[in-house]
Amino acid sequence: MPRKWLYNPPALRPAREAARLTRRAVADRLQRTEEFVYSCERGRSLPTANDLAGMASLYGLSPEAFFVDTQPARKKESQP
Repeated sequence: MPRKWLYNPPALRPAREAARLTRRAVADRLQRTEEFVYSCERGRSLPTANDLAGMASLYGLSPEAFFVDTQPARKKESQP
């Protein structure tokens, strides 16, 4: 069974690349390792909320850009 994340790992790398940042630059700013940044981008490590907020700030995005909506969509009830 695949892991279910509250954040969207595949969104991290394109956002970093769009901001023209290397993994090393992100790791240095977050005071983490390059391996950690790589693992987060691949969904192998779970970043903290502070890590995600830091990444979002570096990438010029709001932190909400990386989160996944875990609430199932509700069906709209038809009005008579």
